[in-house]
Amino acid sequence: MNKFIKKIKKSTYLLQIMTLMSGTLMAQIVSFGFIPILTRLYNPTEFGLYSLFFALATMIGMVSSGNYEQAIMLPKSDRDAQALVFLSILVTITIVVLLTVVLSVFYDFFLNYFENSSYLIWLLPISTLIIGLMQIFDAYSIRIEFYKKIATTKVIASFTTVTIQSISRYIFSLNGLVVGKVLSDISALLILVQFHIKKQTLQLKYLSKRRLGVNMKIHKNFPKYQSLSTLINSFSQNIPLLMFTSLFSPAIAGFYSLTYRAMQAPLLLVSSSTRAVFYQKASKMYSRGEDIYPLY
Repeated sequence: MNKFIKKIKKSTYLLQIMTLMSGTLMAQIVSFGFIPILTRLYNPTEFGLYSLFFALATMIGMVSSGNYEQAIMLPKSDRDAQALVFLSILVTITIVVLLTVVLSVFYDFFLNYFENSSYLIWLLPISTLIIGLMQIFDAYSIRIEFYKKIATTKVIASFTTVTIQSISRYIFSLNGLVVGKVLSDISALLILVQFHIKKQTLQLKYLSKRRLGVNMKIHKNFPKYQSLSTLINSFSQNIPLLMFTSLFSPAIAGFYSLTYRAMQAPLLLVSSSTRAVFYQKASKMYSRGEDIYPLY
């Protein structure tokens, strides 16, 4: 055991993975610790609507930037990386505006799924925007190795979520599960944005049409190929939830989502942390022309 700990301390790569894993683990402990309380405050139907809402928001949010945020790791120049951050933000805002228009046109169709919770339809663009922006700032934070801040933000977001969800039951007549998650996502995003502003890691002087255009062209394969792949993958993962809601009821979907969430937690604990650090290290080594095989 002592040898393993010494190995982690000597290896920056493993230490960064463990930093992210510790944040994810603490966030999961907080989240699962409050499940017995939340399941007594909210009924299965409310959990079903909550799961349906964030399934839709996540599916759209994950591709809202055209997946340009995945290219943030690649440039050698920090200027180009910052240009990709701004490009991703602009694309995300554009997609969210289009989503709002679609929701307005097909309002009656979406109303069939949310029934007495029509306000959730208008919360969807907000949540999609937050998820999209969070992805962008997460990717940029990983590029510049702000792993401790990412881990801390995860814990704060998890605690904020369950706290607001618990007290919202007595304050709002709305679905506190959704409201609590949206508000906590906003707070997590603001923490990351404020941290980047404080560290001056983003400079508006790099927001130029020429630099944005050049990077858009260089990394055009991300929206061209990666976005569709990401959307199909996300949709396939959420098919059971969408089918349970459509064919049966939101309550059945609620039971399913709680079970799926518990089963998925151990996998996410390892995979999300390892993937983030590996992608950053591999991209950095590749841009320098180094062999990435030793990372395996």
